[in-house]
Amino acid sequence: VPLARTAISTWQCYQHPAPNEASSLQEDPTILCFQEEWATGRLVSGMIALILVVTIIAAFSYMTRIAPTLSDATTTLSFLTAKARPEFYYHTLVIVLRNLAVALCPVFAPANLFVGSTLMLLTSLAYGLYAATLKPWKNPYCSMADTLGTI
Repeated sequence: VPLARTAISTWQCYQHPAPNEASSLQEDPTILCFQEEWATGRLVSGMIALILVVTIIAAFSYMTRIAPTLSDATTTLSFLTAKARPEFYYHTLVIVLRNLAVALCPVFAPANLFVGSTLMLLTSLAYGLYAATLKPWKNPYCSMADTLGTI
């Protein structure tokens, strides 16, 4: 999740006040957007995002998909399946995707805190509803704590 946030940060620019029409990188105002240095950084961060973030999500998705078919999944993939009820073997992937969505909320609207906050709230409410309704944890108190902690 931090890798995704860092990789995407090179796309976050802010407009300089009038009459200056330039834009600067939000993370480092000394870098002007739409210039050569910025374009190079964007290329590198895009490659990092593809290689690391997409690969990690793909690996989690693959392991989650094959977990029910493995006879020894509870030992081999215990980091994925140990804390959730058996029918919610995919719960760890849901958590990873939720965390990724929360980390990327400010990226979608860097200059508008209301939009970023609203996206984060909607993500939290969607996960809270999922956790409250389905109770994916083995321990019911963990499901309750997860729901209350999310909302």
